[in-house]
Amino acid sequence: MNHSWKMSQYYLLVVFVLWDVIGTLNSDSNFFVLADNAFPLSASLSSNTEVAGLAGQSVLLPCHLSPACGSIHSIKWYRADRRVYIFSEIAEISRAEDDLSDRAKLKLQTNSTLAQLEISPLMTADEDLYKCEVTYLEAKEHCALLQSIKLNTFAKPEYVRIEDMKGSETANASLIGPFNEGNVITLVCMSGGGKPVAHLNWYNSSSPLPGQYRNMTEDDGTGIGRSQLTVTLGRGDLGAKLECSASSPTLDVPMSAWVEVDVYVRPHKWELTGYDGPVLDGTVVNLLCRVKGARPAASITFFNGTDVISPQPPSNLAVQHDYTIESEIIEADGTYETQSRMIFTANRYDNGVTITCQTTNQVMESMGEIPYVTSVKLQVNYAPVVDVTPANVTVNETSDILIFCEVDANPPELISVRWYRNGDLLDVNDLANYEGGNIQQPSLLVKAVAREDLGVYYCVVQNQVGQTQSKSMSYINVLYKPHVSLGMEPATPVKEQEERNVTLACDVESGNPAILDAVRWYLDGDLLKELPECPNITTSAPGRDVETAADLCDIDPSKLLLETVGRSFQGNYTCQGLNDAGWGPHSPPVELHVHYPPGPAKLEFEPLLVVKGQALTMQCIVEELGRPEAKVFRWMRGTHVQPDVRSMNWTAYSVSLEHRANFSCQAVNEAGLSPPATVNIDVFAPPTFIGRLQPYMGVLTTSKEVFLSCHVECFPLCEIVWLKNGLPIGETELYSIKTTTLPPDQTKSDFESVLSTLFWNLTAWPNGQLDRQLDNANYTCQSTSNSVGAGVSSTTHFHVEYPPEQITLSSPMIDVVENEIPDKVTCSSKAFPEASYFWKYGTENVSNGAVLFFNTQFTRKMGGDYECVAYNKHGNVSTKAKFNVQYIPECTISPKEVDDEMMLVCEVESNPAQVDFAWMLDNSTYLEKVQSKGLSSSITLIASPEFFGKYKCFANNSIGMSAPCERVISASLEKSSRIQAGSWIRKLSDDKIIIIAAVVGIAIVLFLIACIIIILVCRRRRMSEKYPSPAHRKGGDLHDDNSKAFYENLPFHGLASPQSKPYKPTTAELDYADSDYKNLYNYGPMNYKEVSKENNNQNAKKKAGNSTVESEML
Repeated sequence: MNHSWKMSQYYLLVVFVLWDVIGTLNSDSNFFVLADNAFPLSASLSSNTEVAGLAGQSVLLPCHLSPACGSIHSIKWYRADRRVYIFSEIAEISRAEDDLSDRAKLKLQTNSTLAQLEISPLMTADEDLYKCEVTYLEAKEHCALLQSIKLNTFAKPEYVRIEDMKGSETANASLIGPFNEGNVITLVCMSGGGKPVAHLNWYNSSSPLPGQYRNMTEDDGTGIGRSQLTVTLGRGDLGAKLECSASSPTLDVPMSAWVEVDVYVRPHKWELTGYDGPVLDGTVVNLLCRVKGARPAASITFFNGTDVISPQPPSNLAVQHDYTIESEIIEADGTYETQSRMIFTANRYDNGVTITCQTTNQVMESMGEIPYVTSVKLQVNYAPVVDVTPANVTVNETSDILIFCEVDANPPELISVRWYRNGDLLDVNDLANYEGGNIQQPSLLVKAVAREDLGVYYCVVQNQVGQTQSKSMSYINVLYKPHVSLGMEPATPVKEQEERNVTLACDVESGNPAILDAVRWYLDGDLLKELPECPNITTSAPGRDVETAADLCDIDPSKLLLETVGRSFQGNYTCQGLNDAGWGPHSPPVELHVHYPPGPAKLEFEPLLVVKGQALTMQCIVEELGRPEAKVFRWMRGTHVQPDVRSMNWTAYSVSLEHRANFSCQAVNEAGLSPPATVNIDVFAPPTFIGRLQPYMGVLTTSKEVFLSCHVECFPLCEIVWLKNGLPIGETELYSIKTTTLPPDQTKSDFESVLSTLFWNLTAWPNGQLDRQLDNANYTCQSTSNSVGAGVSSTTHFHVEYPPEQITLSSPMIDVVENEIPDKVTCSSKAFPEASYFWKYGTENVSNGAVLFFNTQFTRKMGGDYECVAYNKHGNVSTKAKFNVQYIPECTISPKEVDDEMMLVCEVESNPAQVDFAWMLDNSTYLEKVQSKGLSSSITLIASPEFFGKYKCFANNSIGMSAPCERVISASLEKSSRIQAGSWIRKLSDDKIIIIAAVVGIAIVLFLIACIIIILVCRRRRMSEKYPSPAHRKGGDLHDDNSKAFYENLPFHGLASPQSKPYKPTTAELDYADSDYKNLYNYGPMNYKEVSKENNNQNAKKKAGNSTVESEML
């Protein structure tokens, strides 16, 4: 059967070779030819797959393998009719061919059901139909021998760019332009290198734009996409971001390029604000011309009618304008708002003026467009401008006269017309005397002029803006008898004590002519004087004769001098004038005011008994209040004026020491002061404490001077008595009292007072000092009453104080086991005031308060003396508490040589120091030659194999058992020599010593040579066994029984106690002492004790023999 199987394999191999040849000749054949027979491949023998890949990356073409079809002879890959890869594990062939010779490799894992042909990097030209042909060593039906894989290749676009119609590339994210609105621009977007060719779309921000798209495709499927965008620019394109987006299935995010278009636009809004209707004359007009939506910014020009308003017009112009371009504001869409402001003060000459704002910008100028304009026509309302004519007219009584009133106003409709004569309003409705003088006829006709009509005429005209008095006036002169008025100089009242002169003047108020020929003067209706006086000359006057003195004929009769005016000149004066028309009527009376000071004052006060803290009212009484009547009063306390008191009454609501003084008052008017009134006021004070006893007074028991003082204000004076616990204290051998009467203290406003001091005569006290119990009492200072108040008293609690003493602790000695929390300790003492406490450890304060407690475990270094300090304001005292930290013994073992004998000494540190020792050799109790005293115990070593091993020392006190301290004693040459040779050498003679030394030297040289040989052999073994195989680790022995030096050179040999934890190196480069076995452990020498002990037990006899040999060598 085996022979037939081998033959079958041979025949199959021949068939596979033939199949390879046939497949090469006709890879598209659907028949499989074997020998003389052919059969079509069934559907189960082939499969189809489609794979896509991105150019520049790698792609995997799958070929599915069926384990049920048996072992694989070969796998061949075809592209169309060309083989591109062949693989055969049997023939040891795996290579890429044709155009994939350097870009394809096969991925196939053992026992895998999938073989993958990786093409990297993939090219767009690699797109084709690929076939995978699998040849199995044993042909079976329903095995897919031929598989088709359609490979589709794709490529990302290499670029996206924007060009103008001239083919010039525009930098991405750049600004193009500027273009005027209405311009047509064309942009071309290009994208190439992609497969499929990228589709191009235009966007204005996020809004799509129509573009003309076309593409050109190369043989490998790549190509160039082109999209042309034509845009007529408008305001909507301000700040436009024209973006070309290239989309492709190969892109996760479309590629894009964009440009920003700089568009210039006309202004789209212009307005002139600041004038909303008629304005008043003198109003500041603030015109603001705002032009929005322009790019670039618009320019603004103001016109007055057809004249350009200059920023600084000539100064001789009637209208001054302030014309400024205020700002250019960039809007959110990139356009500009230009603001220009013209400020001027409107007057009546601006009425009807048209102000125009004209604006244009570069777009309009380049297109030759007419500037935009907006205008306002000013309407300025102003009050009437009035002129009166004629200027002067002289008429006789009964004559008519017309006075013209010419008016210019806006609005022209008048509200009122008023005529004045000499400032007096005329009643133009008196048709008997006047005609006109109203809004229909502003001019005034005066009928039948009488003397009352003489004077200056003007008119006042009013419209809705305001009223205006005529600038010019008309004077009408009518002859009539004089009407006079009396004037007085000085016009202000005259003070009698100044003895001044007063001049009276008789002034013509009306009359024509206005010059007086004579004047008569009257006082309270009685004739005083007629001037001038010419007794020797007879002067004819209409209807009378006047005789005057020649020397008084040249004076002015309208003036009369009153000399040294006093209160008798007080009265009403009038005058009467004479002109060519005769004597006129009397003037209105004018009173002459003569001022004089008030009469004497009288001062009264209540209550008559004035007490401190109560109210005091004083009244200044003046019967003759003077002229003018006095309303203000002047008060003085002593020599000090009281400026805050000005009425006739003065009330002090709380009397103090400052009211014990002389008070004076007098009435005051414009003429002066009245004679003053003075009174002396005495103030009394009820008993009141100035200095009272403190509620508590503490005195040190050893004080040498003790006293109490109280200070009582009282007037009339009072007396002070002292009480102890309510009982009076007099002058005794124990106490003395000193009383002092003190005068008033102006600085503190204290009245007369009594100061009393109670002294302790301490020399009369037992032992010359106060008693802590008996001398604690309540002491009272008490005053008697006086005529204005009851007595007062003050009490203090007197207590004898002393510093802390008799300090004690709840536990002076505190035993505490290490790492436990000790009991708290309370500190107490006697003191008054009660003591405060703090605790010190050395110089450090560790606690405040009487109780010392710890809330953490107590360590050994925390033990010692803790000092409690009790203190108050008089002193302090302290005592110490000792914390005794107890702990289990801690031991150490060290070898010592005593009298030529080697000993192991176990020394301990322990508290308490009462310690018991125990020794063990290996695991047995050791009692040989054990000596224990105090904190140490020793054993004498015996040079015998049965006494070699690990010695352990244990120490025990009342707290517990110590951890064992250990020391291993072995039979090494070094140990034997140190233990035995010392005593032998001393017993030998000099010659023997030389011989023995020579022998020992030779033995040492031989031993060193042996050690070198052993080291070299061991190093060679380590090199070969540095990485032992797993079989060696599992079955190999851990130690070499013949390597005694190996054991003695281990790191823990001869130590008192091995380390309890494995050593963890910081670097993997560390060489271990037992490096031959370091790979047996995770890290470092672990469980070394057990391995060494087992090895020691196995070689016990050999070690004993070696020890005997070493002894013989010595």
